[in-house]
Amino acid sequence: MICISITNSSNRFAVVDMYNAAPQCDLMEIRLDRLEQPDITLLLESRQKPILVSCRRPQDGGEWSGTEEQRQILLRQAMFEGVDYVELEVDVAEKIPRYGETKRVISYTSLNKPVRDLQKQYERACALDADIVKFTAPTNTLEEAWPMLRVLNRPEVPCVAEGIGQPGLTLSILGRKLNSPWTYAALEEGMEAHPGQATVAQLRDVYHYSSIESKTQLIGVSGFTPQQQLAICLINGALKHLELNTRCLPMGIGEITNFDKLMKALHVTGVVLDVEYRSLILQVVEKLEESAQTCRQADLVLHQKKEWHGFNTVWRSAVRTLESTLKEKTGGESQPLRDRTVLIGGADATARAIAYGIQKRGGLLVVTSHDEDRATLLAQMYECRFVPQTHLNNVYADCVVCIEEDIVNEDPDVPPKQLIDEYYLRRSHTVMDLRNIPEDTPLLKEARLKKATIVEPLQIFIEQLSQQIRGLTGKSVSAEEMTQWLGS
Repeated sequence: MICISITNSSNRFAVVDMYNAAPQCDLMEIRLDRLEQPDITLLLESRQKPILVSCRRPQDGGEWSGTEEQRQILLRQAMFEGVDYVELEVDVAEKIPRYGETKRVISYTSLNKPVRDLQKQYERACALDADIVKFTAPTNTLEEAWPMLRVLNRPEVPCVAEGIGQPGLTLSILGRKLNSPWTYAALEEGMEAHPGQATVAQLRDVYHYSSIESKTQLIGVSGFTPQQQLAICLINGALKHLELNTRCLPMGIGEITNFDKLMKALHVTGVVLDVEYRSLILQVVEKLEESAQTCRQADLVLHQKKEWHGFNTVWRSAVRTLESTLKEKTGGESQPLRDRTVLIGGADATARAIAYGIQKRGGLLVVTSHDEDRATLLAQMYECRFVPQTHLNNVYADCVVCIEEDIVNEDPDVPPKQLIDEYYLRRSHTVMDLRNIPEDTPLLKEARLKKATIVEPLQIFIEQLSQQIRGLTGKSVSAEEMTQWLGS
């Protein structure tokens, strides 16, 4: 079930929110601590779905400013008037006995650190005449979430686990798979019960919450950025299109040494990695494809034949999209990169991957970077030319590929030091920028003004997802199809 939190400060507007929430949820939480003058009778008369009443103290993440006696009177009143569920903290539940048919949600909250002695706290809550046990705590990584996951499927008393912030999505998805009674969601952006809480639309449209059940296979996607959310939206759309009972699990990986153990425990056999873990993952991967081995970076790992295999899809997606753009520009040349000079701005693992792909396609490499030592090593690795950033104006290039971030000055009044600035760009250039995919960057905006040819960042992103989906499922969904989904 989905429980939408009603967080308005006005009774009248809370009723409007309840009306809007009813068609989208199974349960509504009325946050009495958010209301300036709670009118429980009015709110319960307006219910169209079962109601959970809570009144949280500041130490539990709430905004209650009255006395504890007043708070407990409100909770008793809600039970007397026949609310479906009432949330009671473990330290006060003994003072508020069961009344009528109202079910008791006994909660334990730890705002700043994972719950310690979770089994002990669970048993304590069960002993307080609980119908549902609820835990709320930060779960920034799978390691932090793991103790809460272990109690989600306990048979004694059902358990709801709520993570704080965006990483709470991990518990939402796994809770659905493990038959947890419900998960929490905001009605709309700006109406979150806590920062980072998912909206009901995100649970429905991005994470496909309602389609997840106990037999659903999960694919890991690390990170919680807008880019990762868009990736999950498109991957889940492809999985639905392919009629597979598989969905994405957003997650924070945490210590890489525990990666294998956690993935096996969750039966996750494939993970799409964000930038932070693309090099760290090499510590647990047994086999790397050639490009991943060359650039020492993997963005997709698959568990095959009892081993983790690492793949680099960055270079393929970037180079294929660059080639496709050049083909349109040149009238359909079969090998558009051959003998064309490509300036690569950057010397990190991604730059190595792109350099690998461009050289494989016959391109002529020139490398520049703020870090001249690393750029020199990269140039030696591919036996190409290194040019200091200060000498760029003397470099001719057909294509410009920017990977390295600009250097931000500590003084906010001083603009960042650009690796490739707008003065270098020409109309004849074909420009690709990988720093903010799938969005534009200032460099791309300037290139558009100069009418240079742009390798669209969204197309690079979609091409990469297409390759990752093929690796994860063995089935193909074209980049064209995914592009159409974005427009629909």
